[in-house]
Amino acid sequence: MTKQKEPRSQQGITRRDILKYGSAGMAASIMAGAGLGSAFAQAKYPSRPVTVLVPYAAGGNTDTMARLACNFLSKKLGQNFVVENQPTAGGIVATETVARSEKDGYTLLFGAATNIIILPLMQDLSYSGDDITPISALGAGPYILAVRKSLGQETLSDFIAYAKANPGQINYAVGGIGGNTHLTMARFEALTEIKLEKIPYAGGGPATAALLAGEVDVYFGNASELLKLKDNPDIVLLAVTTTERLVQAPDLQTVAEVIPGFVARSWNGFMGPAGLPQEIVSAIEEATIEAGKDPEIRERLNQLGIIPLGTTQKELLEIIEADKTFYTEAVNLAGLAKKPK
Repeated sequence: MTKQKEPRSQQGITRRDILKYGSAGMAASIMAGAGLGSAFAQAKYPSRPVTVLVPYAAGGNTDTMARLACNFLSKKLGQNFVVENQPTAGGIVATETVARSEKDGYTLLFGAATNIIILPLMQDLSYSGDDITPISALGAGPYILAVRKSLGQETLSDFIAYAKANPGQINYAVGGIGGNTHLTMARFEALTEIKLEKIPYAGGGPATAALLAGEVDVYFGNASELLKLKDNPDIVLLAVTTTERLVQAPDLQTVAEVIPGFVARSWNGFMGPAGLPQEIVSAIEEATIEAGKDPEIRERLNQLGIIPLGTTQKELLEIIEADKTFYTEAVNLAGLAKKPK
């Protein structure tokens, strides 16, 4: 398949910007392994409905993305792709179910790095990332660093200087210990040499509410949550973790303008069990690439603060390789790495 060059998205960054922070080291081994199960491939895939497990609750961004993608694939491939939410145990059950499923493409995961990289770094699980075949990511969401207005800090540089001058005196919300935004903050603290006090909340919604109420000083949250509050008088959005400024908030600087190379995002996409036949991988990959180019889907993703992607399998493998480095360091910095046996 010839890789087409895409224009800059309405988010103000390109797919290339997202994808360039990785290496292709993982691609060859997984793609080679995918061919091992080709004997299981159907003459025509899919020939019956496909179950897509979403390891998060209904109504969130991942669920919305999964339903957009599944609706598109249902029309494109001629069989229903049915979303089934399984948030049990932080998504571990859903991921394990897919890892142990038949290699026939009829049980898929619409998940993220959390499921195949972060959780295995922190816990002893019955599966590892090697038990999953990544296929294609539909989109990725960056993060925004926000502070309460009464803190008196209007720029990222000013905030970093203030935090250095007041070690341990500033607190920040996390929407769950070990989550993406918690780990992103752990790296931010290390790179800026600041020390903040962590206050955990049960999800991004409560964390955002705590910031708005002035219960916490800082929150490194999903752009999809915080962009909606850019005009709120009680908070200040300091910076976003993209490579270039967002079209929706052109005055909002990037973290990379102050900390060169600091880029973070959470992708979501299709995955299957290890050894998934390449014919099946290609069918889902090609349809997801088309979904990522669909104007209606792109518009909806942009509204959610999500960067449209529609990656090839190779591109997703490169993202995953980069994420392994990012999150291994972050998990260690946060003191959450599982102890060796």
